[in-house]
Amino acid sequence: MNNFNTFNTIKPLTEATTFALTGVTTGATLATTIGGMGLVGGFGGVAVGSVPIMLTGGVLGVAAYGAKQAIQQSDSSVILPLVGGAIAGVGVANIVGGMGLTVGGTAVSIGVVPVATAGAILGLAGYGFQQIINSHLTVKSSLNKQWEYAIYRKLNEDLAAAKKAKLEADQAKRDEFWKQRDVEFKHKKS
Repeated sequence: MNNFNTFNTIKPLTEATTFALTGVTTGATLATTIGGMGLVGGFGGVAVGSVPIMLTGGVLGVAAYGAKQAIQQSDSSVILPLVGGAIAGVGVANIVGGMGLTVGGTAVSIGVVPVATAGAILGLAGYGFQQIINSHLTVKSSLNKQWEYAIYRKLNEDLAAAKKAKLEADQAKRDEFWKQRDVEFKHKKS
């Protein structure tokens, strides 16, 4: 029983970790291959090193895990984090203003749509983290439910046994009463 529960606890974590590590590895590969990047906007310019790119890859990996879980479970609750993230992305794009990404000496404009898409991906990653936590808690709570059911079943068995013993004792008293009455009745007849 413990091995089964341990496997069910580890499986979702291993799968999610695989997605996240694949994203981190892809991010590291991109950061190493492409080289220096920067983000330019109304806030000024910021260099984007390999660590933020690797973290972005990890977030994308968890988002991919969330998408996989939503598809497998046919879960429509994924729409709320997607839409919420997209709306937050639109808000960020409107607050920050025009942005650009510099890569290897060239610059690419980043408008509202890419920022909204990034927000939706962050929302999907949040959903993926929620699925990881829920699967872990669900396995533990199912173990608790198994214990509760076992206790409930044992108490009901004990209660049924006590009721049966009481009924048998009452029946034995009634049988004894009728036996004595029959004996008295036979003696009166004789």
